[in-house]
Amino acid sequence: MPLSPPSDDETPRPPSCQRPQALIHPPPPGIGREITRQLLLRPTTTVVATVRNPADPTAASLPALPTGPDSTLVLVQLAEPADYAALAPTLAARGITTIDVAVANAGAATGFHTVLTTTPDDAAADMAVNAAAPLRLFQTVWPLLRPASGGGGKMVFMSSSLGSIAGLDEESLTGVGYGMGKAALNFLAKKIAVDLKGEGVVVGILHPGYVVTPATKLIFRGSGGTWMVVC
Repeated sequence: MPLSPPSDDETPRPPSCQRPQALIHPPPPGIGREITRQLLLRPTTTVVATVRNPADPTAASLPALPTGPDSTLVLVQLAEPADYAALAPTLAARGITTIDVAVANAGAATGFHTVLTTTPDDAAADMAVNAAAPLRLFQTVWPLLRPASGGGGKMVFMSSSLGSIAGLDEESLTGVGYGMGKAALNFLAKKIAVDLKGEGVVVGILHPGYVVTPATKLIFRGSGGTWMVVC
């Protein structure tokens, strides 16, 4: 579903925040790239796309995405601890001192195994990508989100129904480590909303549905069915 354009009756923004600025981590491939593409089509919007390796062909193709009038893509490497520490000064050098919306789109699965075949090492690796990495991203962008719009910005986490404990009786697929990671991510998002309630930050948790990505192809290889193609 396309992102909704700003409405005509949208509340006016403070003068310091007239240009909407979003940070997507990481954009390629799939969902993050499509969010990046659609945001860039909006007018007067800055999109910060953080990538693990700017030389990767998918990441290198992002600057070729079409843009709306006066919209800008800023490509930043974000992989090692030093990259996170350097994010704020790197963006400041580009004239970016606030972020209106940050999207934590990271997700990975070492494999889709059962509770009897998932190794502790694989589960720990999935937790690192799906829960610990979004925590690091939030802590890094928090100083940039706080001033946005005169209060708190918006932090969006890309989760999955596979991380829902209540939904296990309705949808139980393999992928124990991945589900554990997304369940921890859901806790993190709710915890941020509770602990920082007075700061005005808005926290969103999204389940995008089944999307054609390398991960979902592993689950549904050869199963047919109806697919929603994002990228």
